[in-house]
Amino acid sequence: MCGAGPAAEQPPPIDDHGLLDVGDGNRMYWEATGNPAGRPVLIVHGGPGSGRSRNAHKSFDHNVFRIVVFDQRGCGDSVPSAADPTTDMARNTTEHLLADMEALRRQLLRNAHRLSGIPGFLIHGRLDLSAPLLTAWELAQAWPEAELTVIEDSGHTGSPAMGAAIAAAVARFTSRTGH
Repeated sequence: MCGAGPAAEQPPPIDDHGLLDVGDGNRMYWEATGNPAGRPVLIVHGGPGSGRSRNAHKSFDHNVFRIVVFDQRGCGDSVPSAADPTTDMARNTTEHLLADMEALRRQLLRNAHRLSGIPGFLIHGRLDLSAPLLTAWELAQAWPEAELTVIEDSGHTGSPAMGAAIAAAVARFTSRTGH
C-alpha cells in the first residue's frame, strides 16, 4: 500500500456513498472512504460496461487520502443500466464522462482544483474490447496533465503488467503528494 504505515494496514469501510444526478436521466453511483480532510483521489474505472473496482481504494493510505470511486454512466450501480436495451447510449460519451467527473468533484471534492489542473495517470489495456483505446486517448487529450500508459498484453480484466503499472502509478502519485 502506498504511503502505508501501521495505521493504514486495514482500510476503513466505505463511509459515504450515493447517486448523483448528472442529467439526461442518469444518476451516477459514487462512494468515498478515507480521511475526509485528506488529499483527494478520484479513481476512474475502465468503461463503459464494467463498474468500479471494489478494491482500488486499498492501494492508498486512508489516513492520508480521501478516496472517491464511481460507476460511469450505465455501469455498475449507476442508473439506468447499459444492459437495459431502452437505455440511450447517445448520452454516454467522453464529453459526458468528463462533465460527470466535474459534477462529482463539485459535489464531493470541493477543495480540489478543476480536473484540468490535476495530475493523473490513465492506464488502459490495448486488448480491451469493451472500452476501446480511442476512449482513453480522448480522455488524455481532454486532460493534458494526465499521463496515458497503454498496456500491450492487457484487456478489460487486467494482467500482471496492468497490476504493475497501477502500483507504479499509485507510488508516483503518492510521492507527488509528499506522503
